[in-house]
Amino acid sequence: MSHDFKSLTRFLVELGTDEIPHSNTPFLSHLIGVYRDLKTWGAPEHLVLAGLFHSIYGTSAFQGFTLPLDRREEVRALIGADAERIAYLNCALTRDSMDDTVESGGEPQLWDRFRNEPLPVSATEFEELVTLHLCDRLEQVGRVGNWDLRRSAWEAMARRLGGVALREWERVHTGAPAAPDATACWLSQPDEWSPLFARWADQHGAHARLHEWEQWGGRRVTALTLGDDGKSRPVRILMAVPHAHEPAPTAALVNLASRLLNGCHIDGAPSPTLGPNLLERALITLLPDTNPQGRARAVRRVWDGELDNDAFLIQAFGESSDGSRLGRYPEWTRADHQPRKVGLIYEEIAAGHYVEPNTSRKSTHTRAVDELFDRYAFTHYLDMHQHEGDEAALLPAGFDDLSPEQQGAESAWAAALLDMWDRNAIRHKGSYSPYLGLPRQEFFREYWRGRCPGMLQLTSEARNNRHAVSGAPTPLARQLRSATLAIEATLKHLAAP
Repeated sequence: MSHDFKSLTRFLVELGTDEIPHSNTPFLSHLIGVYRDLKTWGAPEHLVLAGLFHSIYGTSAFQGFTLPLDRREEVRALIGADAERIAYLNCALTRDSMDDTVESGGEPQLWDRFRNEPLPVSATEFEELVTLHLCDRLEQVGRVGNWDLRRSAWEAMARRLGGVALREWERVHTGAPAAPDATACWLSQPDEWSPLFARWADQHGAHARLHEWEQWGGRRVTALTLGDDGKSRPVRILMAVPHAHEPAPTAALVNLASRLLNGCHIDGAPSPTLGPNLLERALITLLPDTNPQGRARAVRRVWDGELDNDAFLIQAFGESSDGSRLGRYPEWTRADHQPRKVGLIYEEIAAGHYVEPNTSRKSTHTRAVDELFDRYAFTHYLDMHQHEGDEAALLPAGFDDLSPEQQGAESAWAAALLDMWDRNAIRHKGSYSPYLGLPRQEFFREYWRGRCPGMLQLTSEARNNRHAVSGAPTPLARQLRSATLAIEATLKHLAAP
């Protein structure tokens, strides 16, 4: 349909968009910028019009203005059904479902944040959404300067579209800071990263202290403490990964060590500071994998959805004698269950005798945490995990046993993680205490009873393998980004000046 640009902008001005801030400019200016850029790209008229109204109902990333959905018909009359449909879809979709689709290269598997259900789109609509989404980003990133925000996803969109979209991506990013390569930064197998910890401990002296514990069978659990120089620090943080089928936080912690010690990511890309003089205020101990014995048995370095969740969880927990998934037990023997396959989650502590690292006091994980606490008296413990669902910040099983002041500190820490995921368009389930009122809650209470007094605990859950509801695969870059953001939120919240 032909359109009258002045009447459309007049409508937007009447809504007050010229007075609403967005990306260091008025919201209206941003909308017009996307409109003009899409025209320059040679987009069809309905997509150009969608650009002018691309966030009219608000988006998962921008809530500064939200036209009520009951006014859709009014917008449709202004710009036409096709344009309004694309604008609406752009507002409805969750950014993480868009990222997952473009980074995995699969069929569109978008999620509707308004209805909390899958958002079906045609192949043509998806390509137009990718075009609109990328143009929206390129119009503002130079003003805002947040170059690393969802960068791998934006680049995947540009390369998917090619042509003018890719040329504009390359033009806008000329001179931008180099982005880390997620695949190159993904070190999750023990033989990949443990030698680096030993080397960095030698190179950095008092700034990096190495710790080791031997597992049955000869594998060694390795930790690195940054800031063990004899000076007192008010914040002392332990970050650990107990489960061998959850490799993303391992890669994120190893990369963190490189960023803090070397000023760059594992692949050499420069790392922005995580805060001035961070290691002057905080002692940080990294335990990237407390069951390398289990991790070394993994048939994949990353669980990115190639297997469905049923097959993946057999890898994680093991296969029973009848072919079903083995159960979850704090401690068991081969004689108890006679499995066809032992899952990655379990540590063998003697011949045929297995424990789950974070639920048995006989595990090397427990021994390492207790010995490190005896040495450093940690104030905070980030227990890093993955699961097959939206991100979450889990409060400890004993949350109700804490003082009001401690509960407030726990809740504020959890809120910092959720805010960081929100600002990076990662959908989450919020923060909550799992197992409330269930026997497992008392089980975890008992596991921690009498241990690590005064240490606040929070569990981060990044997404793994396939989303349990949508079935969308979780690409490597998405997993690493989510775990990294949980770490950054923790450090910025706890150790801010």
